[in-house]
Amino acid sequence: MRNSILLIILFFALFAAQAQTQKTAGAIDTITYKQFFNKDYKALQKTGKEAIKEGIDFYFLRTRLGISYYNQQNYESAIPHFKEAQKVFPIDTLIQEYYYYALIFTGREEDAYDLAKGFTQSMQQKVGFKKYNFIQQFNDEIAITVGISGNNNLSKYDSLDIKDTNIYAEGTFQGGATLASLVWKTKLTPRSSLTAGFSYFENRSMGKVLTYDSSAIKTYWNKPYQINVAIDYLFPMGLKVGGAFGVYHEASNYYSAVYNDTNFTFTYSDNPRIENPYTASIFATYRWHRFEFFATGSMGNLASKTQKQGELGIAYYPFGNQNFYSVTSGTMIQNDTIQAFIIHQKLGGKAYKNFWYEVSASYGDFRNYIGASGFATYN
Repeated sequence: MRNSILLIILFFALFAAQAQTQKTAGAIDTITYKQFFNKDYKALQKTGKEAIKEGIDFYFLRTRLGISYYNQQNYESAIPHFKEAQKVFPIDTLIQEYYYYALIFTGREEDAYDLAKGFTQSMQQKVGFKKYNFIQQFNDEIAITVGISGNNNLSKYDSLDIKDTNIYAEGTFQGGATLASLVWKTKLTPRSSLTAGFSYFENRSMGKVLTYDSSAIKTYWNKPYQINVAIDYLFPMGLKVGGAFGVYHEASNYYSAVYNDTNFTFTYSDNPRIENPYTASIFATYRWHRFEFFATGSMGNLASKTQKQGELGIAYYPFGNQNFYSVTSGTMIQNDTIQAFIIHQKLGGKAYKNFWYEVSASYGDFRNYIGASGFATYN
């Protein structure tokens, strides 16, 4: 008799709990529908967050939450809700379209591609999906950079007495430079990329020799260049790994003189210096919500020295989109026997439509720094 009473009590308790859950889910559905209809997204997100925390989770709640974040351009926060909604109703074209563009707008093109592979043909046409084709993707991205730099070194040191009270002095002074760079990127597979780059420089320098009774000046045009290649692969969980290799043609010159004690004159000579060093790098990045963590290890023999370098950094997208971002990193360099540390800070974002900006600052000893996996070096 006692066992029967306990079973009856337990049955009514479970029934009441189930009824309470259904009532609560129904209330949440009604509340969030009104909030969504009135575009009260902030209140909707608060209600949804509290409901999910209490174990109340259903398709329309996730859909409304995802769209509310999407309409605020907070695509990072929208993605988890679209993902959960699609698990419940994977053929809903509304969710498919929102989910696809949220991935695109956060730079997750590879994930968007995998998602769209499962769309119907009409849905694929709507979002502009194209099946991967190596020939069509051959020129996926091409970047051309040209620039000039200048300073007053040549005019400053042209008339300066660099020997002071000594009887002999020589020096090489760097002037302006021009730069041309071409970077080409293509997809090897939907999740792997190949990047190749060629950079050419022309640097003007002045060699100056002063003796106790004469002076000589000569101008040089140095023409170094570099070739770089990198390959990477992005795993579905957000981890990207890759490697890079670069070869460089270092060209420089300096002016000097040797005293001839036979005829008591100085013999002036050029001293060209040509080096062909290399750099090698491995790198990894991991994307997690609004954060992207990255690490790079590099080695090389720039400027006739041996480099070992490690770099750690983090990129942060505070508003859940790419309209504004911050990149912070630190680099430790072993340059022969000299150790150096560099800190970097970059802010960037979208200024207007197709116009973007970046502002960066760095501090440290940049001698033989291997930047961008060797695509930007300070040799």
